[in-house]
Amino acid sequence: SREDLKKINFRKSTSIFSQTTKSIKSYSDISKEIKNKLDLYKKKIKINNTICGQVSNRDKQIKEFAKKYDIIIFVSGKKSWLMQKIVKGIKLKIF
Repeated sequence: SREDLKKINFRKSTSIFSQTTKSIKSYSDISKEIKNKLDLYKKKIKINNTICGQVSNRDKQIKEFAKKYDIIIFVSGKKSWLMQKIVKGIKLKIF
């Protein structure tokens, strides 16, 4: 998050990895922001492409999938980021 950027020591070279299901745009935006700050101190940065293309940015596909069924059962932990994204995207109830 932008708040977490305050915790980074930009005087050291940095390598960035993402949660595999993070949105591509969000990852790109935060990576650019970190790169700009590191450039001020002439430090190296490596941005690793660790986003899962099968999962990220699939809100439209999830909604289309959900329209096809009366009941959908997802087996996941309640704190799963992906589960929360799905629940929010298609307005599911968690039991």
